[in-house]
Amino acid sequence: VNGRSEIPMQSAVWLPPNATADRQPERYRHLLAMARQAGLNALHVAGGGLVEDETFYELCDRTGMLLFHGLPLVGAQDPEVFARNCEEVVRRLRNHPCVAAWAVGGSATPAGAEPGLVAQQVEICRRLDPARPLADAVGGEKWCLWLREASGGDRLWRPAALDVARLP
Repeated sequence: VNGRSEIPMQSAVWLPPNATADRQPERYRHLLAMARQAGLNALHVAGGGLVEDETFYELCDRTGMLLFHGLPLVGAQDPEVFARNCEEVVRRLRNHPCVAAWAVGGSATPAGAEPGLVAQQVEICRRLDPARPLADAVGGEKWCLWLREASGGDRLWRPAALDVARLP
């Protein structure tokens, strides 16, 4: 990115500041500016169900704020609804350069996501956005990225800094 092969990540969890439909661009600008002033260059967007307004993603694109974007867990009781919700998010956001990785897994239960739900999220991401890395959202304190190698195999990557030269 911009001639650099490594990007030290300073991140925090982003929860939607307003659950109503009244999401003002000025509020997003202010909150993202505060994140930058705090030294952050990445956010983990929680995938609980509410997906931010398009303005949020456009501002992140313009300001270079990287996102590890969680997929929604809405509809987890019904596999068809769950898949449709995940597919909708990936299709809507896959063209935004700010989305550095999809965070799969979430926290559907206190012990983490059900393996079948995680497998479904992985399949959706690989099918609809195959070049983007996947992050393990239930990895605890350390992020794990699953990268698709050019050979077609996968490898687990636990970075201290994202080495963007190695991203697919």
